[in-house]
Amino acid sequence: MTPIPVFLDTSVLPQHPAHLGIAFKRLCQLTDHGLVQVYLSNVAVQEWGSHLQEQFLEDIRKACASVRRCLRHPWSAEIQGFEAITSANRGLDCAIGEAPQIAKCKVRELIEQMKAEVLPVRGHHGETVLQAYFEGSRPFQRPRSKEDFPDAFIFQCATDLAKELGSCLHCVVADKTLAKSLSQAGGAEVYNSIKAFVQSSPVLQAAWEQESERAWQATLEQLKPSLPALEGLLSETLEHLVEEQYGTLISHPGIPSDIGEAMVTGIYEPENLVFEWQDAENFGVGLVALPFSFECDAEIEFWVYRGDAYSVPEGVWVDFGDPEENVYFEAGARIRLSIQGNVALRFKPDQPLKGKQPFPVEISAEVAPHLTVVRKTTEPRVI
Repeated sequence: MTPIPVFLDTSVLPQHPAHLGIAFKRLCQLTDHGLVQVYLSNVAVQEWGSHLQEQFLEDIRKACASVRRCLRHPWSAEIQGFEAITSANRGLDCAIGEAPQIAKCKVRELIEQMKAEVLPVRGHHGETVLQAYFEGSRPFQRPRSKEDFPDAFIFQCATDLAKELGSCLHCVVADKTLAKSLSQAGGAEVYNSIKAFVQSSPVLQAAWEQESERAWQATLEQLKPSLPALEGLLSETLEHLVEEQYGTLISHPGIPSDIGEAMVTGIYEPENLVFEWQDAENFGVGLVALPFSFECDAEIEFWVYRGDAYSVPEGVWVDFGDPEENVYFEAGARIRLSIQGNVALRFKPDQPLKGKQPFPVEISAEVAPHLTVVRKTTEPRVI
């Protein structure tokens, strides 16, 4: 069987190595079985690698700043483990230098997991992209739109590949402008996520021809009724997931910052946790996605314009500064969040049960891209 060709854009690739997602795992499984061939533009690889590297470096820089702030405190020398803190500071300094190479190696490993073929920028792409740039033709949104330059090279790689294959190329693109351009160019079937692709009819049909896939489906039907026995174990997993939301940016029209965004600076235990057992979804051999939802209280902080600081919504506190010197004041609130997502379970296909209990060999969780603000939970506080 000829593998199904799929071209991935930067916008659908995992944005954090700790949260690759069950759809990415399924994609790698499909490539392992020779059912799918992944293609990436070298430009997409560079964009993706640059993002993951900068993300890694930013985490290390934040750690450095926190440790150094602790070392500068006049009481820190009295800490019993002060030498360990000093050693950590030196280690983090070294880590900043090592991080770029580590990131590059890890990105290569992820590409190898997908067994992806990386397509180079070809000689004629530059001239074609430059012409489209001045004309405002696909994929540029308008003439001289500089922000579309990377997508223009990715677009050229995809259209060249579609012509060479002479058959339908499956393109996975979350960026609406690039997706529209590829659809209009012809020769491509466009999906907005890896999940949509791995659950598409062509992929499911190809997978169903594999005996291992059919055997797993039968096993899963026997497994589903016993999944609720995992509730305690899965609840512990989600408690760790809640902690990871610290530092997350959230958006809501009720947040009185310029762009309606705030950072989560404190988050509390999940409440009203619900697992949708009946909606457990087969993602491939040994892979199950279980939807969940819960609510939790959270502290958020943001910057409010000085002209708006005296008329903020109920429940928002403001740290008033000097309006003649400070254009923005620090502000925050305690809110109620609604969080939804999926728990990804991986079982050994040949031994999915241990006695009468399901026994996953791996558990991970991921939340939906947007956290929903349910309501505010505190009265206003003015400092």
